Amino acid sequence: MLGIFSDQVVCKTDNDVNGYLYSLPCVYDALLSANELETKKVLTCTNSDPKGPVRAVKNLIIDGLNPWLSPISTNNAKNVILAKGVNKAELNDYKSRAFTSFNTARVDYSDLSSNAETKTAETSEASEVKLPYNLIYFGAPGTGKSHSLNKLAGEHFDKAHTRRVTFHPDYSYASFVGCYKPTMQWPEQKPDESLSENMRRPYISYEFVPGPLVKSYVEAKTHPNEDYLLIVEEINRANPAAVFGDVFQLLDRKGDGVSEYDVDVPVDLGEFLWKEFYDASGCADEAPGLYSHEENVAHRVNAMRLPSNLYIWTTMNSADQGVFPMDTAFKRRWEFRYMGIDEGEGKYAGKVVRIGAKREPVEWNVLRHAINGLLKGKARVNEDKLLGPFFLTESALDDDEAFDEAFKSKVLLYLYEDAAKMKRPKVFRHPDFTYSEICAEYDSSADGVFALDEPVPRVEDGAPSEDEGNGQGAEE
Repeated sequence: MLGIFSDQVVCKTDNDVNGYLYSLPCVYDALLSANELETKKVLTCTNSDPKGPVRAVKNLIIDGLNPWLSPISTNNAKNVILAKGVNKAELNDYKSRAFTSFNTARVDYSDLSSNAETKTAETSEASEVKLPYNLIYFGAPGTGKSHSLNKLAGEHFDKAHTRRVTFHPDYSYASFVGCYKPTMQWPEQKPDESLSENMRRPYISYEFVPGPLVKSYVEAKTHPNEDYLLIVEEINRANPAAVFGDVFQLLDRKGDGVSEYDVDVPVDLGEFLWKEFYDASGCADEAPGLYSHEENVAHRVNAMRLPSNLYIWTTMNSADQGVFPMDTAFKRRWEFRYMGIDEGEGKYAGKVVRIGAKREPVEWNVLRHAINGLLKGKARVNEDKLLGPFFLTESALDDDEAFDEAFKSKVLLYLYEDAAKMKRPKVFRHPDFTYSEICAEYDSSADGVFALDEPVPRVEDGAPSEDEGNGQGAEE
């Protein structure tokens, strides 16, 4: 048992910078490379009193606990040879299994500098933060879903490791995962022709073009010590079940983040994955965690699972027009975070806007609460149809002319055509008005366009608002 564990450690021939790193499977491989007439020896340490793993390995060899190796002398294991009577075929088979076990650990020993303990401490601290692997932010329009998701992503993921895509009604499995597409190719320039002559003969070739999911998957698989994030904006503006296809099964993850089940991949995707993994592994005959020897011979990967370092986060507006429904099986594979209708409104605490042609000053949050009160009170509209604090952009709230146009073209139009379309008598004072007449009434009577029991309180220019007086913050 000790011999098996010793095959998993990394040793160093010397404690200083001149020493080189090795593992016992490497020693087996070096000794097996000798021809039949040669007795090959391998240097395992240069110090007479080695430290750490080297000392443990040395003692195991001297005490005869490693069945494959023997020291040159009974009290010194600086140089080792094959033990007497070793069957080289058996050792070769054991060596292959030892290499596989060693590589599967996937530990990066490329940086064994003096600050390794510091790095380990930092890694342990970072690993304490448990992030959801599949996450959906959802809520009413203007609640800051994308902003909150981006803020969380910026805190935990490198920008270079983050990929973003937006779903739309024409988005498909081929766009998300990948498919064969025509690509423009240019023939190699012949020695006896000019570049201009060569440029006149482009041709079309069909190649597998990966989608954002496969791109992020390949990056995560080939860089297992780094985290990657795929952001999907407006996930239900396309048909999620159709876009994810069989990849949907991979969303069912274990506690460590790896997919519970794998799925077979089509030939075109399997060949693409093999090529990417083969190049990343340095053209190895097999690369544990990426592809097997059999897959290398076939030049294609047979199946895929999402790795633990690939995260998929999305946003969703469940009440918007033209969105696709999500079935229960799809939903249960995600963690949901609901953005409350007033979440983050502190950013605009005391923000004054001017309404109507007379530019009467009111607080944006107070005006928004009054409209939402009509929607959920008299009109009985669901919460996901209400107005969030970020329904209008900050630039629109800062400029009187911009706010006037945005309020009519966004707020009034949204209420008229969507949120209050079937409840106009409960929301507008004149429900039989056309949209243009609603806008005209807003110009003349400001908040009088709504069926409010009381007008929205006006504020004096320059006077501190009630929210500001209460010390409410502006953070989201």
